[in-house]
Amino acid sequence: MIPKISVGYIPVEIDKKQEASFYYDAVYIEDDKYLRLGWERTAMKIGKKILTLENPNLFEDFKSQISKCDTEIYIDSGLGEDVIKGEDFAKILHSNGYKKLFLVTGRSRDELENLDFIKMIGKNCPWENKI
Repeated sequence: MIPKISVGYIPVEIDKKQEASFYYDAVYIEDDKYLRLGWERTAMKIGKKILTLENPNLFEDFKSQISKCDTEIYIDSGLGEDVIKGEDFAKILHSNGYKKLFLVTGRSRDELENLDFIKMIGKNCPWENKI
């Protein structure tokens, strides 16, 4: 503790790389802003801590708050032009040890190959029926 009068004179440094104090329950990677907002609202209603990202490039910034074993990671298949496909990003995550991977798509498993490590779900938020 420091005296209140000294607060303005003592430099404070925040270590952004320190270990996360919590993990997100879920991550949703989707380029559509309105779909992300819908998932955020649903998660909030049932008490889930969700991180929504516009593209996979942002994943690295939050890696310390994403559990490889416990965080559910939902990835849209089509993430926009010049962006890695969701299934390709899922392969990278899988090779890095992430376990709970879900591909959010309207496509069938037959259209996608070598994705036995990922569960495919439709475009709807998986928790909608819990509210």
